[in-house]
Amino acid sequence: MPDERAPVVATIQRLRTAIDAVTAALVDGDEASLLALEGELVGALGATMRIHAIDAADRELVRAELQHTRAALLRCLGLGATLRQVGLESLRALGVAVDYDRGGSVKPGIRRARDVNARA
Repeated sequence: MPDERAPVVATIQRLRTAIDAVTAALVDGDEASLLALEGELVGALGATMRIHAIDAADRELVRAELQHTRAALLRCLGLGATLRQVGLESLRALGVAVDYDRGGSVKPGIRRARDVNARA
């Protein structure tokens, strides 16, 4: 529950809650939830960016909440990176294009996703 005397803490908690929800959607493989969470994440980031001052009395609360939020972000980033790598390796195993040149063209010898028969 946000501390009523520290609206900055509540703003940072909102961001952490959004990040935790993104992490949960990644764990569940819930694409619809990921897409739905975009607006909340953008709103929470926007609110955080509008913080211009922190009352001296609230600094310890804010510091603690920022540490929790940073830990949540690192968990989410780590999970996202792991899932991305698993996806890329799965595509590579199927021979699907995951390597592009600087112009955005598929490197020679690699099939595009549309060329793969997923039911085979």
